[in-house]
Amino acid sequence: MFPVEWKAKSFLEIGLYYQKKEFDLNTQFQNALQLMDFADHTDEPVLLVIADYLIWFIYQNIPLKENPFLAHFFHTWAHTSCLGRQYLLANILSGRIQQTSSDLVSILTISPLELVCSTTKEDVLAENSFIDQNDLRQWLEQQELLPEKASSNSNTTIWLTGTERALTTEEVRSFLENQPRFSEKDVPTVKQIETFILLNLPFAPEIFSDLLNHSEANFNQRFVKNLTSLSITVSNIEVLILMLLHDPSLVSYMTGSGTFMYELLSSFTSQISNSNLFEKDRMAHIGTSFFIKVLDVPFIKNILVYDLYFDLQSFCMAAVPQSAILYQKLKVIRST
Repeated sequence: MFPVEWKAKSFLEIGLYYQKKEFDLNTQFQNALQLMDFADHTDEPVLLVIADYLIWFIYQNIPLKENPFLAHFFHTWAHTSCLGRQYLLANILSGRIQQTSSDLVSILTISPLELVCSTTKEDVLAENSFIDQNDLRQWLEQQELLPEKASSNSNTTIWLTGTERALTTEEVRSFLENQPRFSEKDVPTVKQIETFILLNLPFAPEIFSDLLNHSEANFNQRFVKNLTSLSITVSNIEVLILMLLHDPSLVSYMTGSGTFMYELLSSFTSQISNSNLFEKDRMAHIGTSFFIKVLDVPFIKNILVYDLYFDLQSFCMAAVPQSAILYQKLKVIRST
């Protein structure tokens, strides 16, 4: 997303380069959204600090509390494990990034690479002391831009941590041993689930299965609904396959009414039908592999082959030619 040479350019130079482009207010906002989305899908520290800096740079001339991305800055500052990123955000939240004394301007005169490599925990703690945390938190809560304090518990912590970095084995073990009971207010968004999978693929199937086995019905319904809306990627599909192949009780719960498979078919068909040629080939291959594998589960096979036969046919038509083997297998099963 960024030129490679930006990693070694100073923040001031990056800002000046970006400033050469003329954007209207709506385009600026869309650019900031894209930067935030990019930051949500990368774990490279240098790219993270460039993205956060540019989001601030776009709105540098308005008061901090009027910045539409203040909640992003505050939440990320509170939960990131990247010291360079936390230090940059602390400068933004304290307002010191705009001050002119020599020791403060230095953050803009160094490069993102230098910031990431040189920032220490002591640097972060020192800069954090200049942030009026209570004032910012109260402001964001008044604007309903922060979760209610009641929901800031161990349940939501796993999403906050697991979408910032890979969980440690010890953190996963502790979570599974505690078997928390999630409620409706703890449901992660589709984007959070996808980011969690991206960072925690080895643990995601077990964690998700555990959630569905121990949480409230309202949580389970919404969580399963969000699973049907996942993008067709190798990692997302791998998690779904592992959940369905290795937990018989989960298969019964997730597919019992047929709704899960129906919505998954609809989502896959829609994604493939509305993609460009390159993406269509990729998603058709991944989606077809998924349905071929889950046909080995008798309960799911009955739903797909009989209850959702025409819906599966529609998927096969959208996924041609990658779906040819799936369609042939479907015909054989129907004829026996």
